[in-house]
Amino acid sequence: MNAYKIKYSDELYHHGILGQKWGVRRFQNSDGSLTSEGKERYGRSGSKRSLKLTDKQKKIAKIGAAVVVTGLAAYGVYSIYKKNPSVLSDGKVFNLTESSSISKIEHPTGGIPKQLKPESFKESLSKANPYIGKPEGVNICNQSALSGFLRSCKEHYDVVAKPNGGKMLDLGGMVEEVFPGIETMKPKRMLDGSAVRFGKSVSDAKAMLVERFGKNAEGVVGIQWKNADYGHTFNWVIKDGEVSFIDYSQASDDVIRYWRQIDPQGHLTLARLDGLIPNEDTLKKYCG
Repeated sequence: MNAYKIKYSDELYHHGILGQKWGVRRFQNSDGSLTSEGKERYGRSGSKRSLKLTDKQKKIAKIGAAVVVTGLAAYGVYSIYKKNPSVLSDGKVFNLTESSSISKIEHPTGGIPKQLKPESFKESLSKANPYIGKPEGVNICNQSALSGFLRSCKEHYDVVAKPNGGKMLDLGGMVEEVFPGIETMKPKRMLDGSAVRFGKSVSDAKAMLVERFGKNAEGVVGIQWKNADYGHTFNWVIKDGEVSFIDYSQASDDVIRYWRQIDPQGHLTLARLDGLIPNEDTLKKYCG
């Protein structure tokens, strides 16, 4: 360990300028008035200092002023950022409150909000239905499936399921309203036996979806439970021929157990949603 010794002194030293003489000033008389050189240097009256700047001095002064202005501008932007960190590189300031999610950004011209930063699948799964385990979350599977798709699609919309007072919505009617022009498959028993095949087993359901929609597609499916007049809605995704099922209403990607309860003879609603643009006005009824 190094030790340092500081020596203190009560002596005061002053170093002047070489050739300096105490009490003698170059441009001032002993009575305080200016000499002729002093008057020329500081002005005839002696009350103001009027310096004649050379071109080089003027240039330096301009540069100095520019630096000051730039510095003040930079400080202004920094001050705005400190007060509101949601200042974007586009030059637009979005007034997000402290309670707002940083991933949510409202378009200044309106429209459906999009995520500021695309979230992961797990994040979409956990955020699509904020009412899990709450009274508002009863019969919200249709809205959850829709919000889950919109959060995870390439546009990364920032929406969540909206409660409907516990009333079960019609899946086919909802998607046809939100995506104008879409054709849903919703007969009680499809003539080609799709309903029976989908409800038979997980492997049959996957094979049927690939045959019908190809190797890359995604959408929603509504099924009916055995011995019940109601059912459930969840999502399906086909990526490079591999099929997976997701239940955004329960934040679960493990829905294989559902096939023990699906009624193959019951209602089946299928809708492919990828590549579709939702209608802003009608979407507000189901997602917020």
